[in-house]
Amino acid sequence: MEDRTGTGTDARNAPEKNNGSGGTKRAKKEPGRIGRVLRVLGPGIVTGAADDDPSGIATYAQAGARFGMGLLWTVPLTLPLMIVVQEACERMTLATGDSFGSLIRQRFQHGARVWVTVLLAALLVSNSVNAAADLVAIGQGMQLMHAGPAPLWSLIIGVLIGVVVVRGSFSWIARIFKWLCLVLFAYVAVLVVAHVDWAAVGAGILGQGFRWETGYLALVAAVLGTTISPYMFFWQTEEREEMLRSGSRGEDPPRLDDRKPTKARRMLLLGRLDVITGMVFSVGIMFAIIVGSAATLGEHHKAVSSAAEAAQALKPIAGDYASILFALGFIGSGILA
Repeated sequence: MEDRTGTGTDARNAPEKNNGSGGTKRAKKEPGRIGRVLRVLGPGIVTGAADDDPSGIATYAQAGARFGMGLLWTVPLTLPLMIVVQEACERMTLATGDSFGSLIRQRFQHGARVWVTVLLAALLVSNSVNAAADLVAIGQGMQLMHAGPAPLWSLIIGVLIGVVVVRGSFSWIARIFKWLCLVLFAYVAVLVVAHVDWAAVGAGILGQGFRWETGYLALVAAVLGTTISPYMFFWQTEEREEMLRSGSRGEDPPRLDDRKPTKARRMLLLGRLDVITGMVFSVGIMFAIIVGSAATLGEHHKAVSSAAEAAQALKPIAGDYASILFALGFIGSGILA
């Protein structure tokens, strides 16, 4: 006879385990090693992708357009710097359970806190201006793809992002951002349609194109400045703090010292893996943009001042596909940033 109580043969034969209070519950399938690694990855990858925002893309495109492969040596230079800085941020949050902003508030006394507040307010203004620039770039990218006027799309995307951030859960937003990171591979695809001189690429990485010129040195400073940005410290630690809180059901997560030694070591190892993966991804996209711009815009002496101009200038040189891929890249990065 059919059992309508949910305790039939299948249920009785299902594996059970003690829940610690005398009752039993069905055993949940534990994720494998790869599943656990993928679950912990996120802050580093998303931070690295967000670092390649439209203003950064414009800077890298200018570097390739003006000086060809001459600034490629900044790629291997910035990678270890980014890893060290971001891993320090990661370890701070893992050790304390608090984000960078929370630690600043806790660490400084009233007198110093006033100055810190002023600096954070300046950073907030800077980030707001940067966010507005990202929305403008998204609108320009949509217009380049003949999807409609730029101001309309800037408004639509701005409203959608606001709704998602306010109404969406952290885990849902984190999953969306992880998938958005894939859009940046469009810049790698640009290398396929561009005719790249790989010997020149090697020479550029070794610094053979270095120049003692004001314009060149100014662009070096711009590349380093846009690659290692202060908001990355907050982004990395805020997202890691949210992940720790979600793992402790919204309560204050335990400090690293309060965890089992094996658990603490594993968290530090996975945190380092996340940071290294994210920073390698970030500088890999930086490399692709500089090389792609040098092989196309640089060879034809096309000067650009924004990501949208770079995408538009690519069309007559490398074709519609390269232009569309470039536009897709900075649309995705603008949403991430």
